[in-house]
Amino acid sequence: NDGVNLGITEFSVQATSGTINTSSSVELLELVSEVGTYTPTSFSAASISYILSGADAAAFSISETGQLTFNAPPVYATQSSYIVDVIMTDGFNIENETVNITLNEGAGMTGRQRMHPRQNYNVLFIPIDDLRPLLNSYGEADPMRPITPNFDRLSASGVTFLNAHCQEAICTTSRASLLTGLRPDSTKTWHLETLFRDVLPNVVTLPQQFGANGYTVHGIGKIFHGMNNTKQDTVNSWNDGWVNPGSGLKKYYEDGTNASVYGTYDKASFEDAGSGNISPVDVGEYKRNGAPIEDTDYSDGNAAALAVDKIESFASNNTQFFLAVGFQKPHLPFNCPKYY
Repeated sequence: NDGVNLGITEFSVQATSGTINTSSSVELLELVSEVGTYTPTSFSAASISYILSGADAAAFSISETGQLTFNAPPVYATQSSYIVDVIMTDGFNIENETVNITLNEGAGMTGRQRMHPRQNYNVLFIPIDDLRPLLNSYGEADPMRPITPNFDRLSASGVTFLNAHCQEAICTTSRASLLTGLRPDSTKTWHLETLFRDVLPNVVTLPQQFGANGYTVHGIGKIFHGMNNTKQDTVNSWNDGWVNPGSGLKKYYEDGTNASVYGTYDKASFEDAGSGNISPVDVGEYKRNGAPIEDTDYSDGNAAALAVDKIESFASNNTQFFLAVGFQKPHLPFNCPKYY
């Protein structure tokens, strides 16, 4: 067995009447479709034919190179274990490997019990700009997937929704749809600068609904599209106000070395002068005074710090709250403190 995605593999070999019988065991996280690549261990040949047999063979496909995959992403609640025989032959030699596959339940699928009466819940809502579901909790197995230990911890204690989709690949459109519960054709916010209140002045937003039902509602960062009070619908949606965590902060661009290359030279001076006409990807490691850049020197780190302070404030006087904290990463510019 070669190339197994995840988990533990056990392997044994037994020869009987001209056919080599082997077996292996694989543990996979549910929703991971790729099982592994299978090649014979008892013979080698330029051309190998594959046949699938056994109790669950219909659930799988195998390629000409021996790549065994589920026909559909497996779900633990539907079936937690599978057995399939991978028969390999070059027309003369035959090897049969029985593959026993055990699914591990994904953290996001785990049932949970209600810990408090329904009316006592507080809500922390975290929208994240341009984040795709390339995460462990969605069954992503690519070696280049993001390293997200805090996402893993969050999903392990919560619920992951596996059939939620972005309505349109535009910030204004998708955020207005999510926060009003209306389709883009209803909000008509098809462009970045469209204000949904211009189209639907009396629509009730998600935070507005919480505010109308006894919650203190506060926003930090990018919730709706746009970083000002008008675009964040502060008057209607945030009865405790909204804060721009990036106000007054820099991106700390570093200077290029070639004055003839537009947009790469003397970036720091351009930024300090208030110019936005500079490259959004190349950033420095140090502040202007030479100190290392820290989390709170960027808007996302500052948003997290503001959120922690706000939760502590709510907790100190037992305030029932809906707190929205919007992060802009992984949207460009691709800047972060060096220790990441």
